[in-house]
Amino acid sequence: MKIAYLVLAHTNPRLLARTIQRLSSEDVRFYIHVDRKADQSLFESIRGENVLFCESRVRVYWGDFSQVEAILVLLRTAMGNWDPDYCVLISGSDYPLRSGRYIQRFLEENTGSEFINLIKVPAPGKPLSRVTLADLQAFAEQLGQGSLKPASQNRAMTVLKSLLSFAQQTGYLPFNVAGAVK
Repeated sequence: MKIAYLVLAHTNPRLLARTIQRLSSEDVRFYIHVDRKADQSLFESIRGENVLFCESRVRVYWGDFSQVEAILVLLRTAMGNWDPDYCVLISGSDYPLRSGRYIQRFLEENTGSEFINLIKVPAPGKPLSRVTLADLQAFAEQLGQGSLKPASQNRAMTVLKSLLSFAQQTGYLPFNVAGAVK
């Protein structure tokens, strides 16, 4: 089972080195994207045949589309370089509670399954260009009625606002309806 760990890093290279040591095995590779705002030289001590740093670097801002851009850089690097059975996205600030062997066995036992969380966007079936302030308010209310904790509700709204802001900045939307949402 070949596993590619896709790492979004910006700080704490010592923790990242410990994470790599804990998760390493023969069939594991680490693809690391260091935030362009960070000093990459701090990560130079992290080495290994299974450790690759992305040449392309993005300035990453939390809750912003730049996170997606950095993830795409990681995916392109990993998939263009190797053929993993699974890609596991982690932060450079994460430390695994389970061993690399445990994670590998879990994925082997669940081959073919994907482990990802998603939230429906407001106004399903409606193009993003037609989403209104009322749609966003209804979406926020719907999030509050579900099983999501407040922090997850806030994260979902932050991501949605970032998406709409990005769409406006790139010219896809003439204005950002999320600008009025608190």
